[in-house]
Amino acid sequence: ARALYIGGAFINSAHSMKIARSIFERHLPEMISDNGYLSESSSHYQFLLTKNMQEVSIFATACEDYGFQEFITTYSESMTEASKRLIPYNLVKKCDIPKIGDVSPDMPTDWFNLKNFDQHGTWNKLWKKSFESKSMVPKASHIDGWATSQKDDWFLLAHSHPSKDLFPSGHGHRDFGSFVLYD
Repeated sequence: ARALYIGGAFINSAHSMKIARSIFERHLPEMISDNGYLSESSSHYQFLLTKNMQEVSIFATACEDYGFQEFITTYSESMTEASKRLIPYNLVKKCDIPKIGDVSPDMPTDWFNLKNFDQHGTWNKLWKKSFESKSMVPKASHIDGWATSQKDDWFLLAHSHPSKDLFPSGHGHRDFGSFVLYD
């Protein structure tokens, strides 16, 4: 859907963009929770799909596709907030983003960065835009099976499927109850 929408924008194909909108409108509600988490159970796929939704949102704005832009931006913003909850506020190196589940070969972890430490060599540089928001990452939270806790220089990330029907889903692992501890 992302490729159809962005590609359609480049070649001025309203038909391709319409198909893409239909795919997004049909599948995003079943893929993304109300809290912005991807049902894939992978922190890295969460980051990857968040980036994709942000890119589509940027193109919807550029194409003045305002109805769809409002729809996709709602997902983009909620996914960005969810993604930020999975990153320690004092992250030293981007490649140290704590990872649960599969790591996609589509993007190295040191390239993705929601926080605006700098824009050199990251996808933020492509768009000349930072997706950092003003909200702070809570010290501890548990939303949609994702649990985080932060104390001083320590960050804990864990995931347990909120429903037996979802376990295991997508790119999550069968190592139920495991966690990542970052210092």
